[in-house]
Amino acid sequence: MNRSWVCIDSMAVTYLVEAMAAGTCPVGALAAEKISLLRTYLYRDEILHMSPGVEAEYSKIRDEARRKHHVNLGNALLGDTLKPDMQELETRTQEYLQIHKGDQNRNDCQIVAEAELGGCDCLLTYDQPLLANLAGRTRGIRLLTPKDFWSSLNIPHGSRPVWLPHPTSPLSKETWWIW
Repeated sequence: MNRSWVCIDSMAVTYLVEAMAAGTCPVGALAAEKISLLRTYLYRDEILHMSPGVEAEYSKIRDEARRKHHVNLGNALLGDTLKPDMQELETRTQEYLQIHKGDQNRNDCQIVAEAELGGCDCLLTYDQPLLANLAGRTRGIRLLTPKDFWSSLNIPHGSRPVWLPHPTSPLSKETWWIW
């Protein structure tokens, strides 16, 4: 089997944390992306990763209970990327900022660079401007939506998940995520 390190961005971490905590089926424009992300986590036999920039973003959550929940679940569910060389990270971040322009996009570009330099093959995001600007234009990492990544796994319908929600998790009583 081809092993692959897959990183997720801040929005994806937040959804994964919320899904694990609440267990409610997502609705709205991003519902298919969120379901695909959760299925990727539960059905894939490799953990997902997050970069230092993602951790830094959720450590700034103002609501203390929500922040603690992100820290606890993020640390329990996700692996860390390798720590990149800081000079190389800044150089790559600047390269991506030339394509995904604007000071407001610096964190996005840094997270892409961290994931790439940290050993990941793919970054999952549903950030449409980031995907529009950088997908297919990065050096060593693919940017995909969770839905596209899930589809690429070709997991047969009816397969058993690799990971099952703990019996105390609200997800354990739900069926919407089952493939």
